[in-house]
Amino acid sequence: LERSASFFDLTARFGLPGSSQLELGIPYLSVTEVGELSAPGVPTSRSERTGRGAGDFRIGLAKTLIRENGRWPDLVGRLSWHSGEGDESDNGVLLGGGFEAWSGSLSFVKRRDPLALFLSLGYTASRERDGVEPGNQMNVSFGTAFAMSPASSLFGSINYRSIAATRIDEQALDGSSF
Repeated sequence: LERSASFFDLTARFGLPGSSQLELGIPYLSVTEVGELSAPGVPTSRSERTGRGAGDFRIGLAKTLIRENGRWPDLVGRLSWHSGEGDESDNGVLLGGGFEAWSGSLSFVKRRDPLALFLSLGYTASRERDGVEPGNQMNVSFGTAFAMSPASSLFGSINYRSIAATRIDEQALDGSSF
């Protein structure tokens, strides 16, 4: 079984005093599973299913821990809570939503006006529910923001996510990690 996933994220950020910001996010997922069944003397059977749905709503707080100084970038810490209200599955495809989780990250940000370049390292730990424990995630992303005006910017990034196997009653579920 092969799985490929696309993640889209609508995020709003609101500035707070003390070099902090409140963050609200709503992710959207599209997951495709492709499977092949073959046996000697039998034609190969191929199946493909795609599931789509909303991920878990999240709310978080980000704070600049160290300010940019010369060659050193800003260091931003972030802590977020994921609601566990997202879609668990669609069309028989597990989407991974519906589990409460906490995530934290550290981001390095270097400004080169009008660009800001960043590298972010993060970890997400999900809570077990009804004997099911989704795999924890490690994330790495890098990208840039282009300041179009003092109040708006255009943002792009490349993200890598490694997800540990989901466990059901302490047993790892084959094919659930990627």
